[in-house]
Amino acid sequence: MTPRWQLLMEREIENGAEEAAAERKKAGWWRRAVRLELAVICFLISLPLVALLFGGWWSSLALSPLERAAVIEGKASQNVHFATLPNHKTNFSEDYFPLTSTSNHLRKYEAYHKKCGPSTELYRKAIQQLKSGRNVEHTECKYVVWVPFNGLGNRMLSLVSTFLYALLTDRVLLTDVTKGSENLFCEPFPGSSWVVPSNFPIKDMSKINMGAPQSYLNLRDSMVIGNTANVSEDSLPPYVFLPLGSSLFRHNNIFCGYDKIALEKFNWMIVKSDSYFVPAIFLMPIYEDELGRLFPQKESVFHHLGRYLFHPTNRVWGVIRRYYKAYLAKADEKIGIQIRVFPERRSLLRTCMNKSSNVLGMRICYRKQAPESHETLLQMQRDW
Repeated sequence: MTPRWQLLMEREIENGAEEAAAERKKAGWWRRAVRLELAVICFLISLPLVALLFGGWWSSLALSPLERAAVIEGKASQNVHFATLPNHKTNFSEDYFPLTSTSNHLRKYEAYHKKCGPSTELYRKAIQQLKSGRNVEHTECKYVVWVPFNGLGNRMLSLVSTFLYALLTDRVLLTDVTKGSENLFCEPFPGSSWVVPSNFPIKDMSKINMGAPQSYLNLRDSMVIGNTANVSEDSLPPYVFLPLGSSLFRHNNIFCGYDKIALEKFNWMIVKSDSYFVPAIFLMPIYEDELGRLFPQKESVFHHLGRYLFHPTNRVWGVIRRYYKAYLAKADEKIGIQIRVFPERRSLLRTCMNKSSNVLGMRICYRKQAPESHETLLQMQRDW
């Protein structure tokens, strides 16, 4: 049976705050709830993180960096909704405004993606090479296929990292979209898709691991690559698998100059990651000049590329807006707390309430009223 608190939350998200407020009053929720000066939100679903991650008003998130640049410069295209414009200048930090060099590089990539993306003749040729069972020399298009795992936050971080790698290595980014997440974000690249087609010859890419014969670590350790200067492209496997998960750092570093030389020989690369490996890319001297030109402020990489890549679909956007209106809009301050609940923990609500109680008890968050006791919070759970 679904708990009453969960039904109330779902109703509030779907129907807005007004109807749910009446139901809360009937249930006696607010009579028992601790009245805080600021809103401390225990995020029980992933979608609100999409909105909070980028900051600013909802309307500004709907535009890519290129469109926002056009808006501020007075050169907005016809497909920009001008109803969203009033907040742009006041909510977009000049410190993190995309540079012309960054925008130009993204436009160059968009043209490359459109030229080599799915449904193009060059893509079909690349697929034939992949099916042949071997690598080939002198191809016009190279690809990196991103394979996700773990939660939404990890996926967004690793996808931005993989996109940066694609920008620096002249590869087309394709994503292995998992079931249930295909309608989460819009396609970011105009005139093309970033989704791996259903007829892609490599199946079950999520099951590939470091022990696979195509794993870069195995290829390197078994001397299949060996002296990279003397290895020809057509002597290599049809693709290379690059595991960049959290376990990467327990193995030899693969972000060195000779690794770049070896990896660029492959036309197809499969990256499986749950990590933000941008800092490792910044440590590679070979990319230092290009990264300095594109992102003089290292901390702005996710800010720019995240806003460029992630555009929630209309359905998701509606959920985010209703959630914001119901839980965040009237708060003077907003503090996001990630509370991790592992499968062995039976009570999601109890875990959240315990952590919230600890935050208040340690005065990480403040309020005017005296803290409610731990027993009171548990009583609130039982009443819900």
